[in-house]
Amino acid sequence: MKDLLIEHFREMVPLSDEEISIILPHLEVKSYKRKEMILHQGQVSKHMRFVAKGAVHAFTVDEKGNERTVQLALGNWWINDLYSYLTETPSLKNIQAVEESTLIVLHKDSLETLYKEIPALSEFWRLKFQNAYVALQERVYESNRTDAMSKYERLLKEYPGIDQRFPQFMLASYLGITVEYLSYLRRKRSIS
Repeated sequence: MKDLLIEHFREMVPLSDEEISIILPHLEVKSYKRKEMILHQGQVSKHMRFVAKGAVHAFTVDEKGNERTVQLALGNWWINDLYSYLTETPSLKNIQAVEESTLIVLHKDSLETLYKEIPALSEFWRLKFQNAYVALQERVYESNRTDAMSKYERLLKEYPGIDQRFPQFMLASYLGITVEYLSYLRRKRSIS
């Protein structure tokens, strides 16, 4: 499983075999059962989390107990409460396995050590954070200028099969629409 993360690193930055041998002991493989919590709201996020296998989602819960899905992650994706991780403050998100999942986690202290020993990892994270910021901006802009059908179609185009991996209520929440409206969009799309 750790090899998946090493290959993921190598897609963006070069790493020597010696550097990999330094990284590997810092990686921890964790398995989660379906619906098992990975991070609870109120905990400080101290790990970067790479989804090696499975499906995971992050969600918030408002004062009325309503859940809002804010992030979806499949294999080869990262999931975290980055704000909590960077500021060392309690998380506003919950992270939960949607199906049996295996994550590779890297503790913040280990990552800080690795930054000093392997400058390429610092470059990897610079690129990742840069890409994440761009993706966040695109999502914000899209939510203000695009209709629900366009958002749904873009999600399906960019992530084929995602609608088979996450329950409809999570997808609807992520898109900012009701489950009923998502069902309408699905029917309308299948007719077209």
